[in-house]
Amino acid sequence: MILKQDFRSQVLTQLQQKRSYPAKECHLDFYFFLPTEALAHNFGERLMKGCPVDIIADIRPSPTGSDWLCQATTPLILDTEPLDELRSHINRLVHEFHADFDGWEVTQ
Repeated sequence: MILKQDFRSQVLTQLQQKRSYPAKECHLDFYFFLPTEALAHNFGERLMKGCPVDIIADIRPSPTGSDWLCQATTPLILDTEPLDELRSHINRLVHEFHADFDGWEVTQ
Protein backbone atom coordinates (compact mmCIF):
# COMPACT_ATOMS: atom_id res chain seq x y z
CA MET A 1 0.00 0.00 0.00
CA ILE A 2 1.22 3.49 -0.80
CA LEU A 3 -0.23 6.96 -0.32
CA LYS A 4 -2.22 7.91 -3.39
CA GLN A 5 -2.31 11.17 -5.36
CA ASP A 6 -5.65 12.16 -3.82
CA PHE A 7 -4.26 11.88 -0.25
CA ARG A 8 -5.46 15.40 0.67
CA SER A 9 -9.05 14.64 -0.36
CA GLN A 10 -8.90 11.38 1.61
CA VAL A 11 -7.79 13.34 4.71
CA LEU A 12 -10.63 15.83 4.26
CA THR A 13 -13.14 12.98 3.87
CA GLN A 14 -11.98 11.40 7.14
CA LEU A 15 -12.24 14.75 8.92
CA GLN A 16 -15.79 15.22 7.69
CA GLN A 17 -16.73 11.69 8.73
CA LYS A 18 -15.32 12.30 12.21
CA ARG A 19 -16.98 15.74 12.29
CA SER A 20 -13.64 17.18 13.42
CA TYR A 21 -13.08 19.80 10.79
CA PRO A 22 -12.02 22.47 11.56
CA ALA A 23 -12.87 22.81 15.25
CA LYS A 24 -10.63 20.21 16.90
CA GLU A 25 -6.89 19.78 16.76
CA CYS A 26 -6.14 16.61 14.86
CA HIS A 27 -3.12 14.53 13.89
CA LEU A 28 -2.25 12.16 11.10
CA ASP A 29 -0.98 8.77 12.28
CA PHE A 30 0.87 6.45 9.89
CA TYR A 31 1.67 2.77 10.55
CA PHE A 32 4.68 0.95 9.13
CA PHE A 33 5.92 -2.57 9.90
CA LEU A 34 9.53 -3.65 9.45
CA PRO A 35 11.14 -7.03 10.08
CA THR A 36 13.76 -5.95 12.66
CA GLU A 37 14.09 -3.41 15.43
CA ALA A 38 17.19 -1.90 13.80
CA LEU A 39 15.39 -1.39 10.48
CA ALA A 40 12.40 0.13 12.26
CA HIS A 41 14.66 2.61 14.08
CA ASN A 42 16.55 3.47 10.86
CA PHE A 43 13.25 3.95 9.04
CA GLY A 44 11.90 6.20 11.81
CA GLU A 45 15.08 8.30 11.88
CA ARG A 46 15.04 8.77 8.11
CA LEU A 47 11.34 9.55 8.19
CA MET A 48 11.85 12.33 10.75
CA LYS A 49 15.06 13.73 9.22
CA GLY A 50 13.91 14.29 5.67
CA CYS A 51 10.27 14.99 6.36
CA PRO A 52 8.81 18.26 5.02
CA VAL A 53 6.62 18.55 8.15
CA ASP A 54 7.18 17.95 11.87
CA ILE A 55 6.76 14.24 12.51
CA ILE A 56 7.52 11.96 15.45
CA ALA A 57 8.26 8.24 15.04
CA ASP A 58 7.58 5.78 17.86
CA ILE A 59 9.13 2.31 17.53
CA ARG A 60 7.79 -0.71 19.40
CA PRO A 61 7.23 -4.44 18.88
CA SER A 62 4.28 -5.31 16.68
CA PRO A 63 1.15 -6.17 18.66
CA THR A 64 0.94 -9.31 16.52
CA GLY A 65 3.75 -11.28 14.93
CA SER A 66 7.48 -10.71 15.10
CA ASP A 67 7.72 -7.44 13.13
CA TRP A 68 8.39 -4.00 14.58
CA LEU A 69 5.93 -1.13 14.35
CA CYS A 70 6.97 2.40 13.47
CA GLN A 71 4.03 4.67 14.26
CA ALA A 72 4.57 8.17 12.93
CA THR A 73 2.46 11.15 14.04
CA THR A 74 2.30 14.65 12.62
CA PRO A 75 -0.02 17.58 13.37
CA LEU A 76 -2.71 17.81 10.73
CA ILE A 77 -1.84 19.91 7.71
CA LEU A 78 -4.29 20.67 4.94
CA ASP A 79 -2.08 22.68 2.60
CA THR A 80 -1.65 20.82 -0.66
CA GLU A 81 2.09 21.30 -1.13
CA PRO A 82 3.24 19.94 2.28
CA LEU A 83 0.83 16.99 1.99
CA ASP A 84 2.17 16.17 -1.48
CA GLU A 85 5.77 16.37 -0.19
CA LEU A 86 4.87 14.20 2.82
CA ARG A 87 3.20 11.65 0.54
CA SER A 88 6.27 11.50 -1.72
CA HIS A 89 8.66 11.23 1.25
CA ILE A 90 6.70 8.37 2.81
CA ASN A 91 6.30 6.50 -0.48
CA ARG A 92 10.03 6.83 -1.22
CA LEU A 93 11.01 5.42 2.20
CA VAL A 94 8.46 2.59 2.09
CA HIS A 95 9.94 1.54 -1.25
CA GLU A 96 13.55 1.95 -0.12
CA PHE A 97 13.12 0.00 3.15
CA HIS A 98 10.58 -2.51 1.78
CA ALA A 99 8.39 -1.49 4.70
CA ASP A 100 4.87 -2.79 5.06
CA PHE A 101 2.75 0.38 5.08
CA ASP A 102 -0.39 -0.52 7.00
CA GLY A 103 -2.26 2.74 6.45
CA TRP A 104 -3.04 6.02 8.14
CA GLU A 105 -5.80 7.70 10.09
CA VAL A 106 -6.86 11.06 11.45
CA THR A 107 -6.70 11.06 15.25
CA GLN A 108 -7.56 13.60 17.94
